[in-house]
Amino acid sequence: ITRCMTVLAFVVLCTLATVARADEVKIGGFWIPGVSVEAIRDGRIYYYTATGEPVNRPIEDLSAIKMRAYPKLGEGQDAMDRGDYGEAFRALQTVMNQGPEPWLSQWVRAKLVTVYDELGRATDAARTYADLVEDEAPASLLLNPPLKSIANASNQDKERIVEMLEPVEEYIENREVKAAVARLIREATVVTQPTQD
Repeated sequence: ITRCMTVLAFVVLCTLATVARADEVKIGGFWIPGVSVEAIRDGRIYYYTATGEPVNRPIEDLSAIKMRAYPKLGEGQDAMDRGDYGEAFRALQTVMNQGPEPWLSQWVRAKLVTVYDELGRATDAARTYADLVEDEAPASLLLNPPLKSIANASNQDKERIVEMLEPVEEYIENREVKAAVARLIREATVVTQPTQD
């Protein structure tokens, strides 16, 4: 009986360890299952492997996160992967409504910038992007501004976007982020032609 109880306890502990590490990260194009994501800080993602080994990688290597605590995060990522940006928006907005930790909120909002951009919602994309800049999100989340939707935005929306971003641009210290914001402002600047009298 003692041996049977020991084996049963071992199986239960192994099962609990697997359940506790039910997150996934996509690093370098490959999904790594069975991890426990801890945080993104100082430009790195921190997680534990299935064996309990601590890992930290630059977030430039990270392309996706799925977390057991936020199932809609994975659904949103899957929807983005299949190009269903309407569904991705709904799923990611659900995650934001759950009040995630600040680091996860930044990650989700960066994904929402892409979603808004793909949906042609230039003002929402730029506003969310500006909020990330103001929150001093990791630079790698800010290097791809929402340029696609700007091309088809109305002149009025473009003017609003420039008004929104110019004050933010002033205090950016990171050169790459400053250049990305400047490019977005350039793309949104409406060039008016002088009228002929």
